[in-house]
Amino acid sequence: MNLQELRNKIKNITDYNPEVQTYLDDLDRLINDSYCNIFTAKRWNFAQETKYIDIYPDILPTDTLTAAVTDGSRQVVFSIPVQAFKDYPVEWEGQIFQFDNRDYTIDQVMSFTEIRLREPFRGTTAAHSNDWRIAHRHYNLPADLIEILNLQHTDAPVSGNAHPIHGKKASIARRRAEELNLKIDKTASYSEAYVMETPVDIPAGKKFGPAVITPTGVNNGLTYNTYWEFAWAFLWDGVVGPLSEPQVVNTGTGEGGTFPTITLNLQQWDDQLTQARAYNASDIYRTPLEG
Repeated sequence: MNLQELRNKIKNITDYNPEVQTYLDDLDRLINDSYCNIFTAKRWNFAQETKYIDIYPDILPTDTLTAAVTDGSRQVVFSIPVQAFKDYPVEWEGQIFQFDNRDYTIDQVMSFTEIRLREPFRGTTAAHSNDWRIAHRHYNLPADLIEILNLQHTDAPVSGNAHPIHGKKASIARRRAEELNLKIDKTASYSEAYVMETPVDIPAGKKFGPAVITPTGVNNGLTYNTYWEFAWAFLWDGVVGPLSEPQVVNTGTGEGGTFPTITLNLQQWDDQLTQARAYNASDIYRTPLEG
């Protein structure tokens, strides 16, 4: 529905249709205000977009990268070119040059080896100093920013592959978390969040592969021409988990032996065999499917 159609509908409802430009202008403003009120009433998914902002690490001195400072001078000269000044010189203007527990604002990056401070340096003159740091602390955020989605280190502090089979996802890439519009978890766990997504039919996580019927002469209690229904579940710390999808098996006709043996193949949702990983003495927690 375009603007003209909206105008005509309002005129028909109010039964007032003057061909006066002032009235049409006021009507356009009222329609625009109504659209703005609806647009800002909630966080519409169609109106959101994700913007990625580069985060820059601090620049630290090394044995070869030193700084020359002079008391009362705004000039700071480095012994070798600073790679960050080559790649993103503008990003470092307005950031912090720290020296002897004092912060100075960088006014301009003059070259790859020289910066100019906003105020004169106040301290001991040094020709080759390692007691400094350039800290990137200020970022220009979009003017229409609604929420900062995520800014954190998401790797779980657990060594090896020692994650339990149940519980929260221990690690999720920060970029993927922002793409999913995840909100930061207020309980300080690593990646628990609510995802605004349409419900989907998720298949069962536990199922069976094809069963194998083997003839045998040993009386194991099974007879031919009978049906057996099987289901399986995890047992964890004495608690039985949800059952898998059931499987009905026919023991067959009895050819080649007197009694049958049924071999069941327990599988996961991705058709992989359900089995524990090899035991590792350095594991902090029990490995998935252990026991």
